[in-house]
Amino acid sequence: MPADRLAADRAAGPERTINQSVSRWIHRKRAPQRVGARRRSAASLPAPAEEKIAFWKGISVMHGPMANAALIDRLNQASVNHINFPLVTLPFDEAPGEQSYWMPPELTTLYGTAVWDELSEDQKIDLSQKEFALICSISCNGEKEAIGDIAKIMLKSKFESVRSYLSHLIREENNHIDMFVEFCNRYGELTRFRYFYTKGDQCTDPAFNDLLAFIHLLVFEELGDNINRVMARDKSLPPLVRAINKLHAEEEARHIAFGRHIVTELATELSRKISANQTRKLHDYVYSHIHTRHYEYHNMRIYSSIGIDNAFSLRERLVLERDASFFFRTESDPHTPLKKILTFLHSIGLISDAQLHEPPRQMLNVERAAETLCAR
Repeated sequence: MPADRLAADRAAGPERTINQSVSRWIHRKRAPQRVGARRRSAASLPAPAEEKIAFWKGISVMHGPMANAALIDRLNQASVNHINFPLVTLPFDEAPGEQSYWMPPELTTLYGTAVWDELSEDQKIDLSQKEFALICSISCNGEKEAIGDIAKIMLKSKFESVRSYLSHLIREENNHIDMFVEFCNRYGELTRFRYFYTKGDQCTDPAFNDLLAFIHLLVFEELGDNINRVMARDKSLPPLVRAINKLHAEEEARHIAFGRHIVTELATELSRKISANQTRKLHDYVYSHIHTRHYEYHNMRIYSSIGIDNAFSLRERLVLERDASFFFRTESDPHTPLKKILTFLHSIGLISDAQLHEPPRQMLNVERAAETLCAR
């Protein structure tokens, strides 16, 4: 590095030095920069997130080797240009106020219920703080599973064309884990989960396992995206909470664009070789997986800790009454954005016609659906 550039970086402080050094290294190793393009550190990224999020979420599913290469190149370039280190760039020393909401009241699980109306203001604030820490914990655990699943399969020859982006995705998900853990260690409590699919491969057929790995990733990020964007925009929330959600929404938008692409490719490939009975079981599994993601957001321990009696029966009633539209409850019609996700999954043969149009009528058991799908 030229002496004048090194001196300028050092004068700008450690944050810029770390970000620019790593960004330059990745450019040299992976994605040579186009003539005239500007390098930008994470600290210099523009504030508005909605344009970038809308761009990636609006990308049409692409097909064929050339289309695949074009998408992966754009994703790689974006991950390099917007490389970020949350523990360096986010204001973790700015503690969120102890008497302030850490998430909008309408995003809490009890908002709009008779129980909410009976809570004191202190209880409502306490609930918002503990449920934001819970969201951080759920995100940590979901991203841990995504990293583990992808790391197991990324060296397969079938993923050679997307492997470069999978490396970026794993790095970004690991940074998100660091970010959420740091928040919980400083200001909240980290709740640990043990998903049933951490036991190992669910199916004996590798093609099913490959597809399920990316379905888990895509569903997790599609459903959580709205929560991130709502909190990133809410100026009444603490700056650190908004910054965490803004960064997460921006990077997950790229993951969603990639997820839709790879799930389409894998689902199309699998559909050519499975029976009608296996297809039905796959539909049931994907449908159950989507409509049970809200279960873990309803936490009996949190309800008890803020002074609610009969916390267990309250949780059971709420999860039974709700479905995946829970993730879009701040929208005027929560079923509209959910329908867009379901329509996409239906278009690539992952849910049936009936499942697209009908909400679940009973408590779903995703573990049982997985066992049925993968039974010998």
